[in-house]
Amino acid sequence: MGYDPDFRAWSPGTLLLGETIRDGCARGDKTFDMGTDRFEYKRRWRTRTIPVSRYAHYTPCSLRTQLLRWKRFLFPEHPAAVGSKA
Repeated sequence: MGYDPDFRAWSPGTLLLGETIRDGCARGDKTFDMGTDRFEYKRRWRTRTIPVSRYAHYTPCSLRTQLLRWKRFLFPEHPAAVGSKA
């Protein structure tokens, strides 16, 4: 048993995602959030993208704030540092 690229349209992940979207449509959902990562498989499913941003406020002197500042300094291109690039 192995991976056959000719059958990727019927992979378990593809079938599960299709059923999840179908279930959401049946319930009347208007959008389906596929997250911020850019994977090629998402491109086949999307009809549009919506830019989003996440903001959080932490006490200026907290350890978490200082770690986030260092993360942005050390990894400026990381999606968590610059926001979603949907």
